[in-house]
Amino acid sequence: MSPGGAAALVVIRGALKGHRYDLTGDAFVIGREQHCDLLIDDATVSRKHALLQRIEEKWFITDTSKNGTHVNSRRVTGALALANGDKIAISTAAQLYFAGPEDTVPLLLEEGQAIGRMHIDLKTHEVRLRGQLLDPALSLAQYRLLEFLYLSGDEIRTRDEVSRAVWTEADQAGITEQMIDALVKRLRDRLGQLDDGHDYILTVRGHGFRFSNPQL
Repeated sequence: MSPGGAAALVVIRGALKGHRYDLTGDAFVIGREQHCDLLIDDATVSRKHALLQRIEEKWFITDTSKNGTHVNSRRVTGALALANGDKIAISTAAQLYFAGPEDTVPLLLEEGQAIGRMHIDLKTHEVRLRGQLLDPALSLAQYRLLEFLYLSGDEIRTRDEVSRAVWTEADQAGITEQMIDALVKRLRDRLGQLDDGHDYILTVRGHGFRFSNPQL
């Protein structure tokens, strides 16, 4: 439990993994600007990416970003009330665990350890499948695709979203569905070399792709 019964955020994925932030005031800003309460120095994070506000002893989150804020894999629209154990994705840069005032943060989350079949270290870009390091490392495009889907949880991502996550804005005009499908296949093949017992990237016909990362 946080000091004085305060709610808290724990970074469980991202460069600040393991850091804990107690919510002791009435507002908490997450973003890329220096004065933010939680500063995430990543190009995918907006200057003021998300706002947490305490209203009548309950915490609400509002998305103020370009690339999106997700709670339990669903994009935040309007002011969303947070509950113990909610997982908040800040674009593709970080994932946070929300602990309410009455909640004790599990040690596993405080240490930022993985509980899924796959774990990505967002700082070193190391990918582990069932504890084994994927070596050699993925290509840049393969890694960007995998990280994007990994942080999306079980939310379906369209080909347009994948294209924007993997390639630069200048390259978008030349990206075809065939190129995206070919990249997905190459990534599946690489993951299958180390763990052929599970398909991490599922194709949802007519919609896009969904990530599957069951617990060990």
